[in-house]
Amino acid sequence: MGARLTALTFISILLAGISGCSGLDYLSASFASTDSFIKSNENPDVRYKGDNREYSNQVGLITPELIEMVEEKIGVRFTKTPIIYICDTKQCMKDYTGHDFEPRASSNKRGVFLSTKLIGKIEETRYILPHELTHVLSVENVNSFFQAIPPAWFDEGLATFIADGAGAEKISEEQAIESIKTGKYFVPNGDGKMFSRMYGDKWNLEPHMFYRQSMMLVEYMHDKNPDNFRKFVGDVFSGKQQFSELFSKYYGSTPSVVWSEYRNELHET
Repeated sequence: MGARLTALTFISILLAGISGCSGLDYLSASFASTDSFIKSNENPDVRYKGDNREYSNQVGLITPELIEMVEEKIGVRFTKTPIIYICDTKQCMKDYTGHDFEPRASSNKRGVFLSTKLIGKIEETRYILPHELTHVLSVENVNSFFQAIPPAWFDEGLATFIADGAGAEKISEEQAIESIKTGKYFVPNGDGKMFSRMYGDKWNLEPHMFYRQSMMLVEYMHDKNPDNFRKFVGDVFSGKQQFSELFSKYYGSTPSVVWSEYRNELHET
């Protein structure tokens, strides 16, 4: 029994570091049964709770094209169709994601969870889903125990880039550039940390500012050589090699050096 508790404690701490949630809440969410969700009439891979049948059918209609779009942009296919879960209460989101607050959407290896903040807002759902689907595609192979963990700036920057800014819509590129020019920016690390991942609060940046700046770095990497970028992301998503090693292989440098190059270019404009 003691060994089992030790293992669970280790896992909960690890999950807390990866997700930013309370470790025990995340652990509990990972094992919460989803059997009570009802399958949508339009798409059995979209499931809902409460009186959300109509919204679930709307989400079911748009999901296949969004999955295809994410796969096409990234150049990596899902190994299995992601499940979209629609919650009907704030408690439901906590039960299945571990978050104490209620985000619009959240994702993990089980799929995407949509909160009550999106119910009835199909266009906003269409906007935010690619961001979460990108996360699901990533964690199919990456973020598992003892596998290569990419840094948070890349996870969020890529998801925001693929979703055309969803997740950072409260901060414009112009506002992010101004922040960078005044010395308020994040510093990209080379690898994710098993027990802690660095998000915007590390540099006193609001989430949307961190996501926007991270997206700008990812976009800069993409624009340098789109084909090279797709190969790099494919290798990152395989989870077989450390992020820093792959970055050096494809970009001949470190994330902080490439970020510095980009910032210097901004100061010249």
